[in-house]
Amino acid sequence: MALLVLAGACFAAALALSAGGWCALLPRGPRATDACARFGCGSLANTFLPAQAGNVIRLNLFGRVVPGGVLAAAAAAAVFSAARWLTLLPLAGSALPPEALVVPVIGIALAVALSRRRGATPWMYAKALGFASASLAARIGGVSLVTGSLSAALLVVPALELAGAVSVLPANLGVAEGAAALALHAHGLPLGRAMTTALVLHGVETAASVAFGGAGLALLMRRTPFLHHIVTIRPTTLWTNTRTLVQTMRRKIEPLLCELHAHTRWSDGALTLPELVDLYGRNGFDVLCVTDHVNRSDDPWLPADAPARGVTAGNHAEYLAELDAQAERAKREYDLLLLPGIELTYNDLDPYLAAHAVAVGCRGFVGVDDGIEVALANARGEGAALVAAHPYRARRGGPFPSRLTLRWSRDWRQLQGLVDRWELFNRHDLYGWTAERGLPAVANGDFHRPEHMHGWKTLLPCTKEPGAVVSYLRSPRPTFLARIDAPAEISEAA
Repeated sequence: MALLVLAGACFAAALALSAGGWCALLPRGPRATDACARFGCGSLANTFLPAQAGNVIRLNLFGRVVPGGVLAAAAAAAVFSAARWLTLLPLAGSALPPEALVVPVIGIALAVALSRRRGATPWMYAKALGFASASLAARIGGVSLVTGSLSAALLVVPALELAGAVSVLPANLGVAEGAAALALHAHGLPLGRAMTTALVLHGVETAASVAFGGAGLALLMRRTPFLHHIVTIRPTTLWTNTRTLVQTMRRKIEPLLCELHAHTRWSDGALTLPELVDLYGRNGFDVLCVTDHVNRSDDPWLPADAPARGVTAGNHAEYLAELDAQAERAKREYDLLLLPGIELTYNDLDPYLAAHAVAVGCRGFVGVDDGIEVALANARGEGAALVAAHPYRARRGGPFPSRLTLRWSRDWRQLQGLVDRWELFNRHDLYGWTAERGLPAVANGDFHRPEHMHGWKTLLPCTKEPGAVVSYLRSPRPTFLARIDAPAEISEAA
């Protein structure tokens, strides 16, 4: 039994390494854990759906979070499959008849052609080949633990890989067992024992796929507002008496004072993240979303020799880790809800092409090199609430600065379906044209320096939970705006 459990762990490791191979070919793709979760969901779907429909789900999940979308994910999948077959061909060539290799050889040729169109680098190829080798080694290890023979595993794994290319039934039922049984019989096992061993092997590998995929599905759903509402229902609501229930229903929800647009030294803010938490916590805010900039790799607003700044694919994991650590402290010391976020910063020398958007509650990295529309779609796939930031409109008959984001005002009809809210106020600046067109509004501080804490803010009548805040912003329900004045302004007004 222990050997079967260990074999299952090897099969799960093979899936995780395959996910790593996809990531190696998607340099601005998801983090390793997120990639494993998305890859695992495809494996889980393949267990229950015919014709490897899980592969379509897997491509769609990756396409939501990588630049280039589904096409980029498909290219990575094709290249990684080619890498697996390049690793496997020395084994398969000795274990299978030549005509059985036609399909993988054609697949390799197509994958190489597709990858060249996507501009893959030699280093990306090398990493993909390394992950493919490690993945196959893990699978061979799992098979050898079940069969009790490494030499048998070297025959079975190529047979299973080839059988997987022609999968029709869920979990490749029947085909996988038959291929494994034939390989074991060719190795010298009696046909009856070969069939029994093949059934056990398929059961262990299927169980590993279900466990790995189930964990991935749970990880992805944990980040969605829908599941958050499910898992945060308080048990006391199940046995409260009628009188208490009526009182609870009549109780009004206190609106949350929110800052949904703030920057730290991770990009161009003046304060560190702990200093920002202390400032807003001491001043009685209920919700703070940190939205440091994600810039274009070739940002035209920055000098060519300017040092890189902002959140990048390389430092996003560290950025998120600090946010998570400060969220615990903010809750403990100030009862302040700290939300992760980013500002999708698409700058352009033509102000009518420049646009920024705040992604509230976004835990995945989203790049902007492929344009603001692709970035918004990818952030939507991460479950974020999206806000059009400082939507300037050019004044008639006069010049205007080049560093403005005028894309929103020019193309608002085409872009309004990509965002949930529009900044009616950014600090004290009013963008009245958004109200004239009936666009759903919020008010944010766009915090960079301490004096930016004051100005117009958003009040949300919802519970103080991450999923509730994000869900409310994504809904058509009304928000409320309030002006927070600095103490000196209050004294002068009095």
